[in-house]
Amino acid sequence: MKLDIKKLNPMKWDKKILIIIPAIVALLLALIPTIRYQYPLSWDIVYHIAYAKVYAMNGFVFSDPSINGGQKIGYPPLFHYMLLLIADITNGDYFQIAKYLQPLMALGIVLSVSYVAKKFYGTLAGVTAGFMIISSNLFNRAILTIPENLALILMTLSLYFYYLSFKNQDYKPAILGGFLLLLVAFTHEAASFLLLVTATVITFILLIFRPKLNILVNYGAFLSIGIISLIFLGVSIFVFRPELITSILHSGFTQTTGLLVTLSPNENRPLNILAYPYYLGIILSIFSLVGLIWALKVRRMKDVYVILWFLVLVITSFAYIIGINVISYRLLIYIAIPLAILAGLGVSKTYNLIKNRQQDFRWNFSLIFIIVLFSLSTALGYITVTSPHIAIFGDETKYGTFTISPPTPAGQEVIDWFQQNGDKSKVLVSSNEFFAMYILAITGQPISYQESALVGESSIKSMKNANIGYLLYDKNLTFSGEGDKEANGQYANFSYDLGLLFFNQDPHNLIPSYAHIVYENDQYIICEVKYD
Repeated sequence: MKLDIKKLNPMKWDKKILIIIPAIVALLLALIPTIRYQYPLSWDIVYHIAYAKVYAMNGFVFSDPSINGGQKIGYPPLFHYMLLLIADITNGDYFQIAKYLQPLMALGIVLSVSYVAKKFYGTLAGVTAGFMIISSNLFNRAILTIPENLALILMTLSLYFYYLSFKNQDYKPAILGGFLLLLVAFTHEAASFLLLVTATVITFILLIFRPKLNILVNYGAFLSIGIISLIFLGVSIFVFRPELITSILHSGFTQTTGLLVTLSPNENRPLNILAYPYYLGIILSIFSLVGLIWALKVRRMKDVYVILWFLVLVITSFAYIIGINVISYRLLIYIAIPLAILAGLGVSKTYNLIKNRQQDFRWNFSLIFIIVLFSLSTALGYITVTSPHIAIFGDETKYGTFTISPPTPAGQEVIDWFQQNGDKSKVLVSSNEFFAMYILAITGQPISYQESALVGESSIKSMKNANIGYLLYDKNLTFSGEGDKEANGQYANFSYDLGLLFFNQDPHNLIPSYAHIVYENDQYIICEVKYD
């Protein structure tokens, strides 16, 4: 029996099966690093696990008593409660739970993008959009178990339902989109801000060109769940926690709760415009441009909606031009979503163009085009997940780039030491605060950022008042040179880049007289503090 390739038209396949194909591919690809590495990918998950454990032990609180005696958490709690709930149901280890949620995060992001693209531009566009995310160099970020990825899934669906309210001239989908906005707000602050700004800009631009009352009605419906929730929350706080109202009025909302911190990063990290296509991926960039040109040509409501979605996020990534701090790279994964939808449109139009011109040929070139495109996207995704760089996270400092995640074998030995020997009533101070967070999240050993204790500057009284019982030195955090050397020759001025304290001499020379070494390996020195 001869196979007739012309009959293998992907548009005739079962649509339900088609739409999940890229999501399944994403899941299988994400399983590779999940199985290969001991720890979950990313540094961020470490402190999210620590916060989940805080909620498990203390209920809902605004600060973590294990960090600096009560450091503000500064993150919405939904993601942490999700980890807590899964750990409670499965009685599993938080790190293992976060690790095996990675494939589900990848599946969720790809499936949500495919679903929304399908609703906008059809099945082929939906399937393509999913593969575009996989082909992107940002696919490694889509795998991470972090609040932002959960928020991205919800944000994508929220903006689709908000569009549906315009399409159907019905406020009910806007209410559903607003409910998802609320969930995003309880998951990730920056994502909720971007979602609100995107929806607001789209609303007012549509209102300018198509002045209709229902646009404002839909916008009000979109915000209604959030406004009602804020009123309910305010009344509840006033009745059950009136001291919070007093604290907010006296010290401010951020100072009291720790929230809104992530909306204002301490530093600005712009990205060269030429780097955008690199990180987004060449395939995604090319076909999103094709889709963008087509969308600009026809300018239907859905085309205008997706283009505005894309433009708002791109403009936000350049907000540093007007003096607003922004980490441009972090916004690329947000930008990739509307671009993937446009790329789905671009591929769909290209497919139809090839199909309409192949009548006189024996081979189904439109099918070959799709197979090659999806295969290449999968291959690029495979290259991403098998790269050793996917599991390594570093911190850039003026002394070079230092690995902060995952722990080295020497670091694992230190974790094991604190697990078995650490006195959890005492506080640890470390020159490598990233690694200290690992120790806290895994062993429950409290930590503090009192750096002066490591160079003998703190008095015994202040050390005792802070309950400091351990000092941890990272031998790798040293540099040569006299430029930063103090007159007393004991230590160097440190570069405090996200918690890395550097010395210009052997850490053994810095150990205070009231501390003694209890464990040492090739990278770390653990000292126990004695006050007697």
